[in-house]
Amino acid sequence: MAVFEPNLYDELFEHAVDSNTEGTMPSRALPFEANTLTWLRESGRLSPGAAAALELAWRHRGVLLAG
Repeated sequence: MAVFEPNLYDELFEHAVDSNTEGTMPSRALPFEANTLTWLRESGRLSPGAAAALELAWRHRGVLLAG
């Protein structure tokens, strides 16, 4: 989990791809919201490790988004 300012995110990921040998993913920013995480889990687009990392980030979002 990383938190980026919007302009920095745009600069860093302007050339992001939406697919590779591991699958596909929208190359746009997705909101860090419960419904987004549910959609990602249910879509089958995440590896078990990625799903676990997102779940932990969601549980500890208060710490991650503070300050």
